[in-house]
Amino acid sequence: MSKCCATNVEILTMVLQMKTDEVVKHFGSKVKVAEALGCWHTTICAWGEYPPVGRQYQIQALTEGQLKAEPETKKAG
Repeated sequence: MSKCCATNVEILTMVLQMKTDEVVKHFGSKVKVAEALGCWHTTICAWGEYPPVGRQYQIQALTEGQLKAEPETKKAG
């Protein structure tokens, strides 16, 4: 029986850096962000500092790369 071992292996996490404030500024309001994404404005209000990962990629596509879901790699620990 073999075991999988994580010794000497760096475990990395990805944190996306797009901020909700940047998205709102780009679109003009939370209501306009919601309209562009096809959701309720209350969804946008619930995001906190960062939009969910899936929404970040959707926003990147909608803005044709003007806003990017660029990952920053950090060591998990």
